Amino acid sequence: MNESVPSAASDPTFGIDKAEHVIVSASIAGLVYVGASRVLPHWPALAVAAGSTMAAGLGKERWDTKHHSQWSWKDLAADAAGLLLTAAITTAIRSWGRRSPHMQR
Repeated sequence: MNESVPSAASDPTFGIDKAEHVIVSASIAGLVYVGASRVLPHWPALAVAAGSTMAAGLGKERWDTKHHSQWSWKDLAADAAGLLLTAAITTAIRSWGRRSPHMQR
């Protein structure tokens, strides 16, 4: 078996680790989006947040590969889920904000 890919038993699809990936990725995406949206419209700011979030996730997996010999596609999927959660929330807030004069941009 390839040492760089964890076995199914050592890398469960659901669990605390995957929840942490979702939460951290959603947080990174949200923070980057807030900063980027100060100077960019919604979709470009979301693209910057997406790129930053997935770059952080890929960097973490690369670090794991160097130090723990474990690459996890499931971790990257959880990172993407956190990113999608932030994208859905920011898009919903933006859509809701169009109805509110003080949030229009």
